[in-house]
Amino acid sequence: MRALIGAGGPREWAADVPWPLHKVLAELHASADAQHVLPVGLRVNPQAGVGLHVEGVEGALHYLARSGELILVEEGLFSSWQVVGSAVPSYRRLLMSLSPSEADALYRAGRRWAALAATSLKKLRTASVSANSTKRSATPILPQVELPIRRY
Repeated sequence: MRALIGAGGPREWAADVPWPLHKVLAELHASADAQHVLPVGLRVNPQAGVGLHVEGVEGALHYLARSGELILVEEGLFSSWQVVGSAVPSYRRLLMSLSPSEADALYRAGRRWAALAATSLKKLRTASVSANSTKRSATPILPQVELPIRRY
């Protein structure tokens, strides 16, 4: 998890939306370049709401939170994980011990996780803002063109 964050992973992601991390880890598990990076015996199972669930991810996040490397921040209706800035350099140092192909696989996975996490976090934040400003109709109000009146 640390190496994935250090390799371009997100600095913040929605805690209530776990599928981006599980998806990226499942893809990384299937990759031939990252076989030595992931724990031996990693189990990926299908699960509703996540798609492919990687066992142990939640425990790893809570371990990083207990060690002071992650912070769980509540924002109105949802919460997000945030990486403590001082932890990132040590995460990047982990990549130096890997082969170039393994580091590249982690970098690609980290960037993919960052993109998916940013999109889901943006959707959550925008939904909570726009929920208060709902309108009666989803149709935008456009100027009406006057039509000639036909009389019979």
